[in-house]
Amino acid sequence: MRITGFGIDIGYLYAKAVALGEDGNIIFEEYQLHQGDYDGAVAALLKKSAAPPSTPVVLTGQESRRWQQNDHDWVHEARALTHGVTPPGDPVRAILHVGASGVALVGLDDQGHLAAYETNTLCAAGTGSFLDEQAERLGIVYGEQVTLPDGEEIPDIATRCTVFAKSDLIHRQQEGFSREAMWAGLCEGMTATLFQTLLKGRELPGRTILTGGVSQN
Repeated sequence: MRITGFGIDIGYLYAKAVALGEDGNIIFEEYQLHQGDYDGAVAALLKKSAAPPSTPVVLTGQESRRWQQNDHDWVHEARALTHGVTPPGDPVRAILHVGASGVALVGLDDQGHLAAYETNTLCAAGTGSFLDEQAERLGIVYGEQVTLPDGEEIPDIATRCTVFAKSDLIHRQQEGFSREAMWAGLCEGMTATLFQTLLKGRELPGRTILTGGVSQN
């Protein structure tokens, strides 16, 4: 099927792409670690898709604002997320996005239109890069199944600052907690930080879609 549209999301770590066919459905999806080489990552994604040079390309994502080509359209990530959510039944009222360096809460109205947008500050607490740093400290790698032993207590670990987190991990290790328990404490603390940052004591407005790389954790 012929590619009629191409969307590229350039995030903090990865460039992600989807291509649409003539029927409007996704016929290609791929992601590429960019390491700051946006040109190379985008070129690689276009090559993998075999999209014709004339294919319209729309950019979104945090890093796309630093790399904008004159011949590409750009859309804010909140609007891109809203457009990408197709409710399969109950209306979606919020999109919770957790990426490598940013978290965001997109609120939708009864018709599914963008109604509100909350995001984090420059602080990385509650984001994927914070979790990556702590995983490296604990010797945990991607793809590893980390399972908490039955009955083991989950310790409280500070997640608002990497310095405090490092200090807490050292103390919890000295207290005899396993790395699995410390990892569980980090994930619980990070989740609490995320909700405190975005909701500020409010409840989620209804059915919520979770997106971003950390949504796979």
